[in-house]
Amino acid sequence: MSLFFLLRSVDIFVAICASVTASLVILSLVLFAVSSSEQVPYPERSMVFLALSFVGLNVGLLFRAIFSREEIICQMEESLGVAYLTVEGHRNALCFVTFLLVYFFSVCTSSWLLAVSVAW
Repeated sequence: MSLFFLLRSVDIFVAICASVTASLVILSLVLFAVSSSEQVPYPERSMVFLALSFVGLNVGLLFRAIFSREEIICQMEESLGVAYLTVEGHRNALCFVTFLLVYFFSVCTSSWLLAVSVAW
């Protein structure tokens, strides 16, 4: 089994999981918006923010599926032919945006999950 096939299958698996999760979270947000006619109380409000942060995280993960691996890579080591992610993502805008989406919304999801667990 080649490394390219393994990386491609991991990308496909992550894309499938992210799209299923995003569609279920959006469905739950729509159902919540339709069913609640009065003002949302505090614990349920934090669940809405948690769901919105999951949507943002899934958008960042789906960027890897929408664009090719070569477009998302932050830096390519030319002598070895190896692509790897680095901290210097300002050279590639897609790498920078993907990093910001995944990092920000993963921290946001963790924070809202903590708020939900404390509230309930």
